[in-house]
Amino acid sequence: IYTGEEITVSVEVKDGKNTLQSGTDYKVVTAPLSFKDVGTYEIVVEGLGKYAGTVKKSFVIAYALTEDMVKLTPSSGIYTGEDIAVSVEVTDGEKVLESGKDYEVVTAPLSFKNVGSHEIEIKGLGDYTGTFTKSFVIDYDQTITKDLVAVTGTVWESDTGIWYFKDTATLSPAAGCQVVKGETTISETKSDISLHVKRESTGTVGEVGTWNFVKDNTPPEMVSLSVTYGNEYETDWAQTLDSAVFSAADSGCGLEGIYYTTDSTITSPAGMTRCASGDSVTLAADTTYYYCAKDLVGNTSLIESLKTRKLELGDRNLIGARVTKARQ
Repeated sequence: IYTGEEITVSVEVKDGKNTLQSGTDYKVVTAPLSFKDVGTYEIVVEGLGKYAGTVKKSFVIAYALTEDMVKLTPSSGIYTGEDIAVSVEVTDGEKVLESGKDYEVVTAPLSFKNVGSHEIEIKGLGDYTGTFTKSFVIDYDQTITKDLVAVTGTVWESDTGIWYFKDTATLSPAAGCQVVKGETTISETKSDISLHVKRESTGTVGEVGTWNFVKDNTPPEMVSLSVTYGNEYETDWAQTLDSAVFSAADSGCGLEGIYYTTDSTITSPAGMTRCASGDSVTLAADTTYYYCAKDLVGNTSLIESLKTRKLELGDRNLIGARVTKARQ
């Protein structure tokens, strides 16, 4: 390799495993055995004594071809799903080297499509020596993130990042983007969902995700109804009704609330009054209450009913008791 300094060369001659003696078995005709400039130098060795013949050996000094001399255009790529053509330029200082004379690009063709690191092999020729690889990296568009994808449907996201849904969940890209790879309609429990999203203005693609989905179509369960009375009569049907506490539980995404109404025509939580599980609700006499529980993705329990009665005992008027419970 050219250094700008003299390079001293030594010569060793062997016959099989035997090392021959200079001046006895051979002599080096070329002198001196030191070279400096780039080029090919011929070293001549002649046999002596028992050895006859002349051997010529080439010693080459060449410029080193190094990675910092190579420029790739573009230097890297953003994934589009299409081939990206790459050009190679090699310079030595201000001198632009000539392909096919000073160097050779071994890798062909110089076009790449997939995400990853693509190695381009370059080999020195003529006055340049050395072989190395230059990496051309294609990556996803890092500006395309999950923020550009909305999860829609009857869904709820937990603190741990799990999306619960009742029927289906849909992954919808923002305006100006489109999904080019991946499942956008989720109808079953699935994990590690990712999408390839293309930005239409640039044509670049980002890999976004992951999402974890759990399908929950199991309604919550009304687990208890506790009624509180306002006096000390021993028989429940002659006691003054004060309030009731509704409780429920959900084994899936979680309980959203309990809903109640006195309107028998209402058959869903919409239009009912909401309370939290365990809240105390003041009840009126001679009234039928309809109630159910709803979870966080909209599953509802069966509607149950509670009826209060006003009892007339002589001149005593008790708002009371007789609570009945039935499913609809």
